[in-house]
Amino acid sequence: MDPSTVYFGAMIGYWVFRGIKSWLEEAEHSTNVAGPVEPQQARLLPTSITKTTEEHPAPRYTSVSDLIRNTYISYSKLRCYQECPHKFRLTYLDGAREDRSPFTGDGKTFHKHAESTLRSFIGCSVREAQDRVATRDRRLRRLFQYLPQDSYIKAVEHRLGFTLHEVRYFGIVDLVICDSDGTIRLVDYKTGHNPKIHIEQLELYCMPILLRSAEARVRCSFILVDTDKHVYWEVGPGNRNDVIRNLVRRVNALIFDTQLKPFINTKCKDCTVAQACTHRNGRHSPERPVPTLTSGIRGAASRMRDLDKRNSKKLPDATRGPTNGGSFHAVVGKAEYRCAETGRVIAVGERHFTTHKGQRLCVTGFQKRFPGLPLPAERLRGSTQRQGSTAKSFQPVVGKAEYKCVETGRVIPIGERHFTTHKGERLCVAGFRKRFPDFHFTGGQR
Repeated sequence: MDPSTVYFGAMIGYWVFRGIKSWLEEAEHSTNVAGPVEPQQARLLPTSITKTTEEHPAPRYTSVSDLIRNTYISYSKLRCYQECPHKFRLTYLDGAREDRSPFTGDGKTFHKHAESTLRSFIGCSVREAQDRVATRDRRLRRLFQYLPQDSYIKAVEHRLGFTLHEVRYFGIVDLVICDSDGTIRLVDYKTGHNPKIHIEQLELYCMPILLRSAEARVRCSFILVDTDKHVYWEVGPGNRNDVIRNLVRRVNALIFDTQLKPFINTKCKDCTVAQACTHRNGRHSPERPVPTLTSGIRGAASRMRDLDKRNSKKLPDATRGPTNGGSFHAVVGKAEYRCAETGRVIAVGERHFTTHKGQRLCVTGFQKRFPGLPLPAERLRGSTQRQGSTAKSFQPVVGKAEYKCVETGRVIPIGERHFTTHKGERLCVAGFRKRFPDFHFTGGQR
C-alpha cells in the first residue's frame, strides 16, 4: 500500500475522532446542576440557534404552545407581546414581514460598528481600549467611560441559551466584561432614549449564570450611547428569586394568552407590522370614513349613555354631543345659559364655561359643542383678550404706572419690562401689544 495513502487515511481518522470527542464534551458541559426550584430542570443549551432574519423568515405556528415547543423564548418576543399581543401573533405566529424602521436601522448600524471594533479588543483592558478609540468614535467613548478601567473584555455579541421548566430561551448579550474581583458584568448598549424599558433584557441574560449556582452574582450595565445615560444594578442571592419569578410570570402570561388581542394605542403608527394588521388598518383604511370630531364626541356620549343606563340614569338629549344650542338660551343679566326644557345651566366664567356635569370648556370647546350659541364677549374677558382686545375699558392712570378698567376697577401695573394683569399673568411688551393693540406707549407711562 502506498505510504501517502496510509498517512492521509490516518489523518482523516484522527480528525474524525477529535470532532466526536469535542461534540461529546460540549454535550456534557451543557448540562446544568442547579435551578431556582427544581435544579434538575435547568440546563444550558448549545448556542448554535439560528436567529430569525429576513434571510431566514419565521415559520408559521398554530399557537403559542406550538411556537414554544419548536423554537425559543427571547427578550424580543416577550417585549413584543408586552407591547401588543396581536403584533406578537403577526410577527411570530403568522410570520409577517416587518417593515423597516429608521430607528432600528440606526441601532443595527451602531451595533455592527461596535461589534467589529470591540472584537479587536478582546483580552485588552478597558483603559487600553478607551485610549485606542479616544479619537475615533464619540459613542464608543461614552460606552467605555461607564466601565471600570481595570476590567477586561471577555466576549462581544455573546450568544447564550438555557432551558427552564421545559421552555427554551435564547439571547445575545452585547458585551461581557470581567471585573477586577472576578465578577461577570453584562453590558447592553443602545441608541434609544428610555433605559427603563430594557432593564429586564439583561435580567434575562443573567439567567444562565444564576441557574448554575444559588450564590452567583452578576453585574449589569445598560448604557444609552446617544443620550449619555447609564443604569447599573446587581443581581445576586438577595434578588435572584425575584428575577426568576418575574421571568416566569411574563412567560406564563404569554403561554396562557389564547386570544392575543391587540392594544390599539399611539404606538400603532410606528408598528413594524402595521401593513399586515387588520385592526390598525380597519380603523384608518380609506374604505371606511375617517373619524371626525362630531362622530368622536357622539361615540363618547354613547358610552356615557351606556354607563348611565347601568346606574338607572338618563342624560337629556340636549346635552348629548354637539348641539345647535336651540334648547339653551342666554339669561339676561346673568353670566349663564339655561336650558328651557330641563332647567340645566351652563355657567360663563372668566375664561371657561362650566356645564351642569361640572365639565369645564374653553372657548374653542364651547364653540364646537354649541356652535349655535353666540359668545358673550362682554363676559369672557380672557377669550376676547386672547383674540386681540380693543381694551377700551382700560385707561392709563395719570401719575401712576398702571392701567385701570373703568367697569371693574381691575388694574394692570406697568413694571420695568413686564405688565402684570389682575390674574397675576406677566406680559412682555410684545405680549401686551398683542393683548391690547389699541394702547400706545409713551415715555411717561414707561
